[in-house]
Amino acid sequence: TKETDWREVLVLVGLAIMFMSTSHCFYNSLLVLVTESVDLIKVACLQSAVGGFAAAILLTWLGVADEENAELTRPYVISCFLYAALWFVAFSVPMWLWLDESPPDSDDESSVFDSLALTWRSTLSTMRNTEMMKYLLAMMLFNDAASTLHAVYLVYAATIGIPTHQLLLGAVAYRWLSGLASLAWLGMAAFMGPKMMMMACILLTAASIVFCAWMQTAVHFYLVIVTMTVSHSGSYIFSRVLMATITPMEKASHNFGFMGMINRFAGFLGPFLFSTLSVALDERTGFLGLVFLALLGMVVFGMVDFERGREMNEVEMLEDRQARAGRKRRGSV
Repeated sequence: TKETDWREVLVLVGLAIMFMSTSHCFYNSLLVLVTESVDLIKVACLQSAVGGFAAAILLTWLGVADEENAELTRPYVISCFLYAALWFVAFSVPMWLWLDESPPDSDDESSVFDSLALTWRSTLSTMRNTEMMKYLLAMMLFNDAASTLHAVYLVYAATIGIPTHQLLLGAVAYRWLSGLASLAWLGMAAFMGPKMMMMACILLTAASIVFCAWMQTAVHFYLVIVTMTVSHSGSYIFSRVLMATITPMEKASHNFGFMGMINRFAGFLGPFLFSTLSVALDERTGFLGLVFLALLGMVVFGMVDFERGREMNEVEMLEDRQARAGRKRRGSV
C-alpha cells in the first residue's frame, strides 16, 4: 500500500528467520536433554505430531481454508500473524515451567570471552569429526532440495492455474497430515532403524519433487501435498534423532546450532540451481535439478558411520574436559 512496504517486510522476514533459527537450535537440542537413547524416536515422533496437530488446529480456527478469506486481505493476514505469535507463546509456557535444566557448574568458564573461546574450540573439534561433517554435508544437500520445494510449490501451483482456495486448503491439509504422518512414522520405526527411515524420506522427497514438476490439476496438487508432508515429517523426525545419537549431551546445543548455521549459510544452493535451470531451460528441468541434489545428499548420507562419529565426539569431549582441568590447576597455582 506504500513504497516502504517491501523494506518493512524484508526487515520483518529477516528478524523472523533469525529468531526462528535460534529457537529451532535450542528446541532441537532439548531432545538430547530430556530423553534416553531408547526413547529418542518415540519422543521425536510425538513432538512432531503435537506440533502438526497444534498448527492444524490454529489454521482451521483462523479459517485459512474458508473461501471468504481467499483474497487474503491485509487486516486478515495481520490478525493471522498476531494469533500465531500468541499461539507460540502459549505453547512455550509449559516448556518454561516444566523443563528441569541443571545449571552449569560454578567452576566452569563463565565470562563472555571464555564462552566464545569454548565455542570456537568446539567448532574446530566438530570439523575434525569426519562422520559428523559427512552427515552435515548430506543434510545440507537434502535440506536445500526439500526447502526449495517448500518455497516454490505453492507459487508454481498458482502459476499453472490452481485456485487460491485450493492452495489454502492444501496448506491446512498439510498440517493435519503432518500430525498423522508423525504417528505413522512412530509405528514404522518398530520395523526399521532411523538411518533406513531417513533414506526412505529422501526418496519420498525426490518423488514429491517429480510429482510437482508434472503437476497440472488440483488432484495432482494434493498428491504433492501428501507425499511432501509424509516425507517432510519423517525427515524432520529422523534427522534430529540421528543428530542426537551422534551428539553427547554436553555438545547438544553446539552441534544443533552448528547444523542450523551450515544449513542457513548453504541455503542458496537449491534456489540458485532451481532458478538457473528454470530460466535457462524450463521449470521441470529446475525441479529435476532438485531431485539430483536430494539424491546426491542420500549418497553422502549412506556413507556416514554414526557409531564411529559418536565415539569421536566422546573422545573430543574427554580431551576437552582434561584440558580445562589442566588450565584450572595452572590457574590456581
